Amino acid sequence: MKYLIMLEGRNENALMNAIISKDIFLIDSDDMIDLQPLVIRKIKGRALVYINALPPAEEVTILRIGDTLREKFSIPRELKSKIVNILRICSKPELEILIIISENVYGKFKRQKVWPQPKEYCVANISFEGKKFDKSSKWIENYFLKHNIKTILGKYKRYMRANHSNSEKFLFDYIK
Repeated sequence: MKYLIMLEGRNENALMNAIISKDIFLIDSDDMIDLQPLVIRKIKGRALVYINALPPAEEVTILRIGDTLREKFSIPRELKSKIVNILRICSKPELEILIIISENVYGKFKRQKVWPQPKEYCVANISFEGKKFDKSSKWIENYFLKHNIKTILGKYKRYMRANHSNSEKFLFDYIK
């Protein structure tokens, strides 16, 4: 079994880099297509090449990680027999909600009369190591490398359980 880890954007990639660096992801890099998560929304390019190069009997599970995952997802016809499962792991409303939870300001964030986007709340209110949140992948990866990701993801799962559909999984469920 191989895993195609598809990430919606660079910030999801930053979070996954921190998770993999801490060796807490349940899926080993050796079992991933291209040995790493890929920032892609469709199966094309090198992901397609890697999957096509697998032995005929090798099966693939896809994990799609992102904050919306609304776009229609299609599997190329020639891969339908190889893809055995597609899992959606959602970080809605935005990945930055994890930082708000980590900073223990989720209650304050929710009590605001006008609910800003988590990214905008972080820009206005969050600093780490003397640097304001700046939306960059580097800031996000550094932040998560220095925090307990498992605890943060566990809290996120408890807070957001009602906002997830049954077809969406939690990243916490893929942490050792």
